[in-house]
Amino acid sequence: MSLMWVSQTGAPTERDRRRGNRIPTRCWLRVSYQRPSGDDRVVRCRALDVNASGAMIQALQPISIGSRVRIVGGNGFLVGAMYVRHCSRRGWGFNIGLEFAMPFGKRF
Repeated sequence: MSLMWVSQTGAPTERDRRRGNRIPTRCWLRVSYQRPSGDDRVVRCRALDVNASGAMIQALQPISIGSRVRIVGGNGFLVGAMYVRHCSRRGWGFNIGLEFAMPFGKRF
């Protein structure tokens, strides 16, 4: 049985909905994906944190929710295929939540 902290209203807070603890990381990544127009893009992003189910990255441009992305450069934890689960503007850029295409436990 897993426990989840709840807010004063009794609803899970956004921060508590994660499947695993976040591990802060600060590294540069190269991310490739296909734009809705069909052309391939490779962009430089910065990893903010990683957990067992995915990662949070920052980019200067948005990536569409549902897009399959491939991490082609970065540290050993963040490699391979992932899916965009959310994308929100933060200051000059975007915070993009990614989910591993293959669960972390099955990768190693």
